[in-house]
Amino acid sequence: MPKIRFILFGLMVNAFFILSAHIERHVSVELIEERINGVLFTYRYDHQTGCRVDMSIKEQWLIDNKSVKKEEYQERIAREMVAQITQEREYKDQQRVHMLTFKNTQQVALFRKLLVVTMEDIKKKYAHFAHYGLEAYLAYSNDTIASEVEFRSLLTQVCDSIKHLLSLSDEEFSCKKAEAVLSTVDHYPKKLQILFENTVKKAIRDCDDTARLKKLLEIIS
Repeated sequence: MPKIRFILFGLMVNAFFILSAHIERHVSVELIEERINGVLFTYRYDHQTGCRVDMSIKEQWLIDNKSVKKEEYQERIAREMVAQITQEREYKDQQRVHMLTFKNTQQVALFRKLLVVTMEDIKKKYAHFAHYGLEAYLAYSNDTIASEVEFRSLLTQVCDSIKHLLSLSDEEFSCKKAEAVLSTVDHYPKKLQILFENTVKKAIRDCDDTARLKKLLEIIS
């Protein structure tokens, strides 16, 4: 019997402490911080409950850690969001213009380089005929250079048209015109090379001048 009393007494003591425990005050805080257009916006929400305090809700609005009214907070957020969107759009527009300018500038530079290289190649291959004394043996054909008129025009009409384009400023320069000119002249270096080879063959076959024939040895040796 004493043992049972002891157990009952222990249960009563535990129940007393459980029933007597209570939360006097419970505070929950929600904090939201966001940065818009470089400005720090902070919203704080405090919720207080408990048996010895009245339930209360407290809200606080801060801009760059300075307390402001809700209306000012909301108006400033809207204004800064518009400003940020505008800045982002302006930045994208600037990047787009920059890229277009870059592409156009490099296109002009590339076409200028192609024109220069093509013209120099034509001049170099054209000069080979005079250097080796082959002008009397030019082997014209429809597959290469058809006539003396076309051959002579390479240093006048063809190269002059390239020089004209190269003389223009970048603002005046037309990539479309440069492309059109290249499409009509970029085959000449190859045609001149074939004409040169055919002319060398003809000179070897028809030439009786020992000095000139020895000059041709520089080409084939």
